[in-house]
Amino acid sequence: PRAHKKYSLIGYPREKHSSASASTKGVRVYLWCLCASVVSSLAGMGSRLVSVITVVMGFLILGVLGSARNATLNSTVSVGNLTVQVSREQCGISKQCVEVPDSCDPAANSACLFVSTRSAASQRTTSVAFQLRGDTEDNTYIAVGLSASNITGGNGSVYVCAREGSSVVFVTAKLNNDTLYMTKLPVKSVLGSVTGNVTQCTFTAENLNATRIRAADTSFYVFLANGSIEGGTLGKPVIRGMTNTSLDLINPGGNSSTMTTPTPTTTGGTTPLQHVSQILLVLLSVLLLSA
Repeated sequence: PRAHKKYSLIGYPREKHSSASASTKGVRVYLWCLCASVVSSLAGMGSRLVSVITVVMGFLILGVLGSARNATLNSTVSVGNLTVQVSREQCGISKQCVEVPDSCDPAANSACLFVSTRSAASQRTTSVAFQLRGDTEDNTYIAVGLSASNITGGNGSVYVCAREGSSVVFVTAKLNNDTLYMTKLPVKSVLGSVTGNVTQCTFTAENLNATRIRAADTSFYVFLANGSIEGGTLGKPVIRGMTNTSLDLINPGGNSSTMTTPTPTTTGGTTPLQHVSQILLVLLSVLLLSA
């Protein structure tokens, strides 16, 4: 049988999970203070104009808070019953496999955070079939993430398999600056199971390349994570490992890229808070110039 090509994972230390709601509260307070400051500075422009500006900024703030809310378990994804066991069978032959710790067996009783990928492409889309398995307790989750770079916090797509009692909840999100933001990603055929302390999910991620199949479009840095569920919200993910080279999800025999050390840090990318601040500053400048 064909040997399974190993992809080295960069490990990260354990850390305590922090509340995901604190960040949202801070954003809300900052935005309303900024809104009040702008309105106060425009007080001499007429009550009607001030009222209009207040309403506009209020809608902007609510829109940002709504679209950038922390990922919750209010999922609309239907999860069927998974009756098969995730295993290493066909690793390196028909599917890619990544695991933490290295070479662990997902079918055994030992701790093993494992994901496999294979092509499930239809004629018009690039679809990838995933198998995700990990050890869990109640109110915890496991996740697999895809990133275009070796920076885990750079707005990567994350597929979350959460355990609530004996039930599985499936959520998709974006990871930005160590926080999961609920984002609807196209998935289908989601199945899940909880057996003892093991949670498993299988699903198909669609439209990773919606136009044509090309190896570069299905190559990602893959990271595995887990975390806790706090008040119905996904807590900060703990990255357990990340491939140190991009991985072609649909080509188990590929990947000749140079092995590099990933950067397990957050990015300086633009956040929703920065977006709304820029919008309000532009609005203020226009109004002052036209006054």
